[in-house]
Amino acid sequence: QQQQQQQHQHQHQSAVPSLQMPVVWQQNGASSSSSAQLNMGSWESSMPSTPHSSSVSQTSSMQSPSLMVASKARCSAREADVMVMQLRSKDMALKRAVLEQIVSGAWSLALTRHGCRVVQAAVDAADTSCRIALADSLKGHVLEAVRSPHANHVLQKCVAMLPPDHVRFVLTEIQGHVRDSAKHPFGCRVLERLLEHCPYWMTQGLAMELLGDVVDLARHPYGNYVVQHLLEHGQAQHRRAIAQILTPQISRLARHKIASNVVEKAWLYCDDEERQAMREMMTGSPEELASLEHSNYGSFVVKEMRRR
Repeated sequence: QQQQQQQHQHQHQSAVPSLQMPVVWQQNGASSSSSAQLNMGSWESSMPSTPHSSSVSQTSSMQSPSLMVASKARCSAREADVMVMQLRSKDMALKRAVLEQIVSGAWSLALTRHGCRVVQAAVDAADTSCRIALADSLKGHVLEAVRSPHANHVLQKCVAMLPPDHVRFVLTEIQGHVRDSAKHPFGCRVLERLLEHCPYWMTQGLAMELLGDVVDLARHPYGNYVVQHLLEHGQAQHRRAIAQILTPQISRLARHKIASNVVEKAWLYCDDEERQAMREMMTGSPEELASLEHSNYGSFVVKEMRRR
């Protein structure tokens, strides 16, 4: 009976891997060592199946210095969750090794639904030098990232988290494409982050491209947000230029469903001289002012004017 118990205990230990068991993943069919395997399109472990194999496998990945390879083109939601947990680990050696793997495949991951979440988590977890390396993986791909439903989030994160000098390449690559990007559902967000986080002398070229098409952008469902950001985060000269462009047609724009939001922001951020010019244009005719007050969107502009 004692021999049977020892044999049973030995079999149980063989079936359930130790939490400290090294997990080494295989990439492109060539393994660096082999407690688990990684097939071409997958990060699935080949560990023995047990009632607790899923939780054990995840815990093993969390504690082992051998990592999931992050350079594959895709990862599943579960795999992304594990990698994000690894990035939040207090084990600095594990965290550093995960970051190195993510840096090596950052652009491929950024283009995917779950991979972009991993890269954003890596930017949050990394030190400055590693963040710079992650941002560098986007060089030459900015216009593609701007239009990607996934990579745009990584680009925004880099702009928000890195010193401006290290995201200057974003402004360089987007030059000449600012107006098109402002009208794009993802591109407009990238431009907003640039206006929020980069100094005015870096975004001057961006601002000039926007000023060349202010009225059209003000009426655009995405472009209007970028013009509003320029009013809020730009320089006094940018606000003055926008006010001068809007004022001659301010009554018409104030009635517009989308552009009325830009006119309200102009009232909020422009200086007294520019507000006075807009006020004179809106109140020059009692009939015009009454018409604005009774319009669906102009009424909000009139309320903002009277607050000032």
